[in-house]
Amino acid sequence: MTRIGILSLLSIALVLIVPIHAAASCSQGDLAGPWQVYVFSAYNSGCWTRFNIKINQKGKVTIKSTIDSYGKQSSIVYPSGGQLTVNSACYVTGSIVQPSEVDPISIRVDQGTLNKSKDTFGAVGFDVATIYTCTITGFKR
Repeated sequence: MTRIGILSLLSIALVLIVPIHAAASCSQGDLAGPWQVYVFSAYNSGCWTRFNIKINQKGKVTIKSTIDSYGKQSSIVYPSGGQLTVNSACYVTGSIVQPSEVDPISIRVDQGTLNKSKDTFGAVGFDVATIYTCTITGFKR
């Protein structure tokens, strides 16, 4: 099985499993801190991007670095990298945006869930640039 196939299955499994173990109460502060977020898209026969981000207490996302399945890396800091919010039922929504002139990325996080230990979330969303659905998995660092 290819690496893309394995990542796809892992992402789908996390999206299905994480909601089952969700806690009944979350606050915006639970998302605050550094995260490693993987986005897998069906675009171009499957591709992924890893974001190292920091989320502040109000949900503002700062992108620290990225790398994708094509080997493109960026260590340019994007202080306006989107917004992620979590409600009291631990549902995660928002966006991750890399406003690059060369290769802009805009991921809409439509429906996700923060797990009980509040260190992992799984979500489904939409890659606005490629017009493909995607899975999003985040791990607190």
